[in-house]
Amino acid sequence: MRQLKIITVVLFLMFPFTSNAALINKDLTTLDDQTGRKWLDLTATANCSYTTFSSGDTCNGINLDDWTFASVADVYGFWINGGVAIENSQSYTASNTTEISSILNLVGVLSGSFGTSSYGANGFVSDSDGLAAQLFVRDAESRDFLFSFGDGPSLNIGAWLYQDAAAAPEPAIVALFGLGLAGMVLVRRKKKA
Repeated sequence: MRQLKIITVVLFLMFPFTSNAALINKDLTTLDDQTGRKWLDLTATANCSYTTFSSGDTCNGINLDDWTFASVADVYGFWINGGVAIENSQSYTASNTTEISSILNLVGVLSGSFGTSSYGANGFVSDSDGLAAQLFVRDAESRDFLFSFGDGPSLNIGAWLYQDAAAAPEPAIVALFGLGLAGMVLVRRKKKA
């Protein structure tokens, strides 16, 4: 009976608890714990051209060779993991405002207009020259959309750049390891008895 309790406790500790995806701020980066990607703040790459990002040059002292220039699909995945339902529309709605505001607080605000009630972030993506993905909030409404910006530098635009983190072990592998360890403990105890 005691052995059964030990196995139950080990199994309980080995299986991970489910949790929602989270975006975690880490200085100039935001960790997407769903993908393990670290996203560089847009503010760190403001005023650099599309050509700079696509060539992997240096921007504002940051070596771009250390970063992956994100595609639209990469950026959308990041936004979705932050709770945004992608609309790709210039129309303002209230549906994503809280989530978009949260992401903007993490990656940095690059543009504002109409006073402090409107703010947003623009970033180049790698899919085509000068294509940018924007999150923008106006009062209690927001929008997310793609637009052609041109390839020149601007204080109001950065780039969506990320790094892949080291792969974490699969939960099933960790669970199997735990079962094997528990089994070895039980066999050893039986031999001693």
